[in-house]
Amino acid sequence: MFAALAQHDPRLIPRVATMIARSLLTRAVYVRTDRALPPSTVIARITDRCNLRCIQCGQWGLRGVYNDAHDRMCTPELDTTQWKRFITRVSRFCPHIYFFGGEPLLRPDLAELVATASPRMITGVNTNGTLLQHTAASLVDAGLHYIIVSLDGPHDINNVIRIGPGDAYESVISGVTQVAREKRRRRSFFPFIKICMTLTEENQGFIGETARIARSLGTDAFAVQHGIFTTEALIERSRIHYEQEFKVTARYWRGFLRDTTAMDPIAVAQGIAQARRIFKGFFSRYPSYPFDLKRYFHEPSRRLCAASCIIPWLHFQIMPQGDTALCEDFPDVIAGNVTKQDPSILWDNSCYRHFRHVIRTKGIFPACNRCCSYPGF
Repeated sequence: MFAALAQHDPRLIPRVATMIARSLLTRAVYVRTDRALPPSTVIARITDRCNLRCIQCGQWGLRGVYNDAHDRMCTPELDTTQWKRFITRVSRFCPHIYFFGGEPLLRPDLAELVATASPRMITGVNTNGTLLQHTAASLVDAGLHYIIVSLDGPHDINNVIRIGPGDAYESVISGVTQVAREKRRRRSFFPFIKICMTLTEENQGFIGETARIARSLGTDAFAVQHGIFTTEALIERSRIHYEQEFKVTARYWRGFLRDTTAMDPIAVAQGIAQARRIFKGFFSRYPSYPFDLKRYFHEPSRRLCAASCIIPWLHFQIMPQGDTALCEDFPDVIAGNVTKQDPSILWDNSCYRHFRHVIRTKGIFPACNRCCSYPGF
């Protein structure tokens, strides 16, 4: 995807090159130390709020950690001025920002934040797509470089998984169609549109059909996310060690408790083969490393990748209140707050170095075995 962005706008070439160089140097050199180069990516979780209750979601799903997090929901999010100030500062040393949530389109200022970042950084948005129809024009005008939209199957299957007001499927279809229309109207390649399907027991037999729907919408790419999940046993094996190392209680793992025994590796493999034929080089999988599907779903205690997790060396995640979290999907450890400290200093402070040291010397926690970001870009 990033190569395609650079091909259509040569001004992005230095930013893409910086991302690639930092990833390669981290894998070769820095993953052996507790220090880090400046980050390749900022993940800006601009809100925890969401308008859907997707069954597999670790935030608001069946076991989502935010379902009873009333204290966190009452904490004010950074306002527009604070986010813009942070974007301006972090753009001096980071080439890429990725707006996430919650559902980022619930922030009415998202297009304004994108417009602040796009001249300085590669900009991306990850969204459930249900609000896109009304925001497509403003996002295209803001210079957004890519957008990742969730679609988990054909109409009835998607709506069993992605629960919310109205018809979630039709809202996504209308939203993606509107983005494509706004691109054509401006004769613009941007934003690059990727549909992402997260696999569950309900939709595992519909991968090929979902890819065909995505292709019919004129999207540029299609991805399958195999699902983040863990077990009670893996959490318990990880909990005590985590608390000893970081002096906090790990709660985010519990949002991803899930029984995957009903997942059918043969059906998934067939669907992936169909999607790959449809999108060819613009098909991707998360996690991206090679693995056996049966072991992935049916042996969650088995670690499938020997490589180190390099996320703490590459990704700088900012939570809605400005807290700096050291892990993407399990952000229990907080290194500081960008409203109180300089982001460039936060990125390599003692908390970050300690977290990296633990991951570097002792490996990932067993409850992280099925994290789809591992081992990183």
